[in-house]
Amino acid sequence: MFKSTTVITQTALTLALVLGSTAASAANFMTSNYRAYELSMDCYNPNIQHTGSKSPLNVTFVTNSGKTYKGRKLMQPAGTCSRDQKIVYRGPQIALPNNDKLIKITVQAAGGDALWAQVAHVVQYDKGAPNTGFTTPYMGRWESGHGRGYCLSTDRTDDRAWKSYVASSSCSPMVTFKVNGPAQTH
Repeated sequence: MFKSTTVITQTALTLALVLGSTAASAANFMTSNYRAYELSMDCYNPNIQHTGSKSPLNVTFVTNSGKTYKGRKLMQPAGTCSRDQKIVYRGPQIALPNNDKLIKITVQAAGGDALWAQVAHVVQYDKGAPNTGFTTPYMGRWESGHGRGYCLSTDRTDDRAWKSYVASSSCSPMVTFKVNGPAQTH
């Protein structure tokens, strides 16, 4: 009888420790320090239609140490973007402290359905100690100018209806936004 009580007590203690550490992990997650990057692209133009895309983008945030973080879609209109509507992708939460610096963002088309965006913005969200709120350093803004924008598609000829609104000579399967540098289509 004494032996089975000891086993039950040890099992209960082990279970309590596991559950306690899981609860502590969940609590730490809610109050830990972290960083996240977010890309938003303005896709509204009153003169053109179908500026959104049904095809998701492959967005990658790259740091100076070579670490890469995949962005997940928060918002991407499938049809024509309306006024103030944006395409938004956010990277995962990165534990702080972290001395890495964001150096570039690559945006790659994943399908033949073209997407048009005139301006791209990137911000960095840093959450400090519990209850201290967020800081949002502005990492960059890229605009091709003169009402023209970036056309992203795996099919370079997808810009036929937008020809006068595309900054480069055709759609591109990829664009790289360099922090403190220019945007480059590939």
